[in-house]
Amino acid sequence: MVDAASEPAPAGKVASGWREGLRSWARDLWKLYQKRPWLPRVPVYRAPSGPRQIAWLERGFAQLASTDLTGKEMLAALTLLSGFVRHSALLQGEMEEGREPGQAQTESQREYAAALNCVISSEQFPHTSAILTSGALGTDSDRNDEPDQDFAEGLELILDGLAARITAASQASMACPCE
Repeated sequence: MVDAASEPAPAGKVASGWREGLRSWARDLWKLYQKRPWLPRVPVYRAPSGPRQIAWLERGFAQLASTDLTGKEMLAALTLLSGFVRHSALLQGEMEEGREPGQAQTESQREYAAALNCVISSEQFPHTSAILTSGALGTDSDRNDEPDQDFAEGLELILDGLAARITAASQASMACPCE
């Protein structure tokens, strides 16, 4: 059922590097989950096994093939990234279900921040209080209430971490004396 609903992995545009390729891969998976919001809710009992799911993996591995990551590291990267996309889609859907009809995400976040400010103290929860007073929830003027902004920001954090790992793997392979 999941494999049939997954649709073939889009070929995607030719990426200029692994980062752009994985960004495109993750965004295409995100779009699939937006189109079929029930899909990420299906429990995962085993590794992907259908031809469409394997095609998604293949496309992801192809983005990392030019790096010096090991096969295990590539698999870990795709597991992390696909898990992030899946969880983000689930969270977005659940947050939408919890809002009043027509209520914008930023308005919901502002209400949440205001409610939390009433029940927490900066002495007991100094870090949470600092985040709330920083305006991190619902006050960013550049957000334009884009529902996938949190997804995009989280994706870039993961890609930044992967970039550090890829750089370290590249430096290690160059430092290794060839015989």
